[in-house]
Amino acid sequence: MPHTDDAARIAELEAKVAELEARLTPSSQAPGPAPAKRGRRGRFTRITRERVLAVLVKGGSDKMAAELANITPRTLKRWLQQGRAELDALDAWDAAGGPESGQPQPPFTDLGRFVLDHAATRAAPDQRLVDTVVASAERGDWRAAMSLLRSRRPGEFAEVQRHQAVTEDEDGELTDAGDGLVDKILAIAGRVRGEGGDK
Repeated sequence: MPHTDDAARIAELEAKVAELEARLTPSSQAPGPAPAKRGRRGRFTRITRERVLAVLVKGGSDKMAAELANITPRTLKRWLQQGRAELDALDAWDAAGGPESGQPQPPFTDLGRFVLDHAATRAAPDQRLVDTVVASAERGDWRAAMSLLRSRRPGEFAEVQRHQAVTEDEDGELTDAGDGLVDKILAIAGRVRGEGGDK
């Protein structure tokens, strides 16, 4: 039996989830159809596309977006793979000379457009976090936003163990190697924003 504090916390979290689901479902539309039965392919429709992107723009995961759009995560993954295949075919056609190659242009369907929209939409919450890191770093408080970036983009913002190397300069002043940490964060944020910076 859960502790009463745990039960209260669970009830509070369930209420927040219900509130988020209500905000993510447009009020002008009735809830979507029941999830597809096992083995049945989900249909890629404008409404499904908008539901997926609405979750992602708020920082939700692909799995959460699929569930709230009444499709399986596997279906979403398949759509993204098909769209990427379209984009790859277009890139190959373009690399071969495009119209001058004599080959017909590969199709570019809604799935190809969806892949581009998906990537841009997933980047939007991360950009807001980068902006928060930069603004907070400029004020000297960056830890909360940095922890969010580390969890969302570990490859780019992974926590590096800091070794406090204390050195004495010519004047006898002690300095530690962590003094430039804020500058390093700003440089990483600049690279993510596409503003250049050290690589």
